[in-house]
Amino acid sequence: MDKKKLLPFTLSVFTIIADQISKAIIVRNWPAQNSFITDVFGNEFLCIIHVRNTGMAFSLGQNFPDWLKPLFFVLLPAAVLAFLVVYYFKSNEFTSIQRWALAGILGGGLGNIIDRIFGGRTV
Repeated sequence: MDKKKLLPFTLSVFTIIADQISKAIIVRNWPAQNSFITDVFGNEFLCIIHVRNTGMAFSLGQNFPDWLKPLFFVLLPAAVLAFLVVYYFKSNEFTSIQRWALAGILGGGLGNIIDRIFGGRTV
C-alpha cells in the first residue's frame, strides 16, 4: 500500500476523535438550546449552541418514519463513504490536497454515523 494514499487517513482519525470529544463536552456541559459565546477584541468570535437534530443536515428527514431513518441516516451515508474509499484506492487521479480533503470528509462522515448508531446525539 502506498504511504501517500494512507497518510491522509490520519486526518480522518483525528477528525473522528475531535468530533466525538467536542460533542461529548457540549452534551455534558451545556443544556439543550443554551449557547456559549466567546468574544475576541469586543467581537463575537465563537458561538456554540447546543441543538439536537433528529434528522440529517438542515433537519432533512426529521419526519421520516422510525423504520426508514436507519436506512437514510446510516446505511446510505456508509455506502457513499465506502464507495469513496474504494474509488480513492483504485484511482491515481487524486492530488495531495484532494487526498487530504477526502480524508477530512471521511472523518466527519464517520463521526456522524457513530453518533447515529451509538446514541443519536448530534450537535
